[in-house]
Amino acid sequence: MTPLAERLRVQLATAAPVEPVGTGYRHAPLPLIPRDDWDEQLGNERALVETVLGRVPRGYWPPAGMCVPAMIPVLVRAGYEYLLLPSGALALPGGGDVEPYRAYLLRHGGARLPGVPLDSGFFHSPENGLDVAWFADSVLDGVAQAPASGAPYLLGTWSDGENGGWFRSIDETHGFFGGFFSPYMEFFETGEFPVRPGFLSEYLRRFRPLAATELRALSAPAAARPAVCRRPGR
Repeated sequence: MTPLAERLRVQLATAAPVEPVGTGYRHAPLPLIPRDDWDEQLGNERALVETVLGRVPRGYWPPAGMCVPAMIPVLVRAGYEYLLLPSGALALPGGGDVEPYRAYLLRHGGARLPGVPLDSGFFHSPENGLDVAWFADSVLDGVAQAPASGAPYLLGTWSDGENGGWFRSIDETHGFFGGFFSPYMEFFETGEFPVRPGFLSEYLRRFRPLAATELRALSAPAAARPAVCRRPGR
């Protein structure tokens, strides 16, 4: 390992505010490989992450958002505590859309696993710039349209961080970290920002999801794309 790689490894291993998630050892969508290989893919990745970072992933983010019910007991057996999925991959028992600001409960084969919908309305927004005020207003607009909840509203989203110069910028005053994340954390620390960062594992232990959800029927070409849903406020 090069000195730079080792320095980055140490920084990640000691980054307390980061909760890593798994995606499989070879990053292969599990529904597209033999089921006999699922346990090995999950186990090898968790062992590698523990060796490198000193901790195991708590959540699982399936490559391309592809997931089938048979994966639920396998993920539970592997030690995962929650599953992250595009909101469009989840459905209420009657077939309706899930609300993007709460966690749900997936069941299959006697196993239960919290499912956290990811709001794909924010998926492309960080690629070329993201304004802190716009982000706050958009989240508040979305929450205002959501049904009342006994738990704090939960916003989950993601982005392909390797895409776009905004993420790749090494200038600490610009790019994603300098232009958005640092101001966001400064506003949060002063109590002036409505969106609080947190650990999903802690949230789900404190506010255990009870509402049932189901996986929509998997279509490989469609599942390989981010689910399409409304952006809050639009």
